[in-house]
Amino acid sequence: MKWLLALIFVVGLAHAQTIDDVVKQFEDINTRADKGGGIVIGYVNNGETDIRILGNESLNEKTIFEIGSLTKPMTGLLLADLVSEGEVKLEDSINTLLPEEARKPEFDGVTLQGLATHTSGLPRLPPNMNWLWMLRNGEDPYGTFGEAELYEGLAETTPKDVGEQSTYSNFGFGLLGFLLAESQGETYEQLLRQTILEPLEMTSTYIGSDPSGVTVAPPLTDRGREGDRWTFREPMMGAGAVKSNMHDMLLFLNACLNESILTQDLVFATQPYFKLSEFDSVGLAWVISEQNNQKVIWHNGETGGYAAFLGFNPDTKQGLVILSNLTIGDELPKRGVNFLLGQPITTATNSGQ
Repeated sequence: MKWLLALIFVVGLAHAQTIDDVVKQFEDINTRADKGGGIVIGYVNNGETDIRILGNESLNEKTIFEIGSLTKPMTGLLLADLVSEGEVKLEDSINTLLPEEARKPEFDGVTLQGLATHTSGLPRLPPNMNWLWMLRNGEDPYGTFGEAELYEGLAETTPKDVGEQSTYSNFGFGLLGFLLAESQGETYEQLLRQTILEPLEMTSTYIGSDPSGVTVAPPLTDRGREGDRWTFREPMMGAGAVKSNMHDMLLFLNACLNESILTQDLVFATQPYFKLSEFDSVGLAWVISEQNNQKVIWHNGETGGYAAFLGFNPDTKQGLVILSNLTIGDELPKRGVNFLLGQPITTATNSGQ
């Protein structure tokens, strides 16, 4: 994901209320159904849940997708939880959590809050994940980026404009998830599982190799060509490693919309910690978009063959989860956020033609 706020635009004023109105926001997208592509839409409206499939009819609520940067809001919740437990503070410098040999004076002002709000001054990708790295690893860019590569990348990094602007950073979020897990003597997946997945009974959500018996949607580009499945090693898991299905992501969405084990941490994580634009702020990963007295809290994600979106309006109790095995990431937040703001897009854009 990159910051997509310029893509969020408003037309129309009707506040749609049904799954059919949701489907209208996405039905013009070419799903490449003949190649196995599709979009799974989950809609929650005041406790009522509907699911629709566009394109490949074999996709369903149990089909697994990579959710990419939708992992980041989960990482933000892990940070919020550890803060509430008194284990870390938002203002903690990363130098307090890095091993001594990796610390640098330039990192003194780089805080956990900075990592979580993309204001750390770290680049989008580690410096050693350069063009040569991509030439060798482009089909699975994070798959061989381990601890040695992380510390090499940090050694080459000089933060810029720390705290002054929000520059989207996968590097920063990978580091955040890694440092939080290390602080607890856990792996990232262990910390995620005990804090979020197990309490919410998200039993089909995982990181790493596919468990036996699961059905994974085939990865595709927006043009219907074969896409790539991505893997993540520990230092970058917090940026985008999670795989899930509609069933589990609706559990997560409902936990966000209603009183749940996430409520305290979610309130903390969705405070507007940094202003992005006139209408948008960033929390601990979460984007908060506000227009016409409506507020939507959201994030999206995309990998080499998948796209995902989750957003909700806490006042109207409406929420959306969208999972696709097409790289159509920009379209999902653009359409999803406007729908949840009560101002759906009314002009088709023929995306993916």
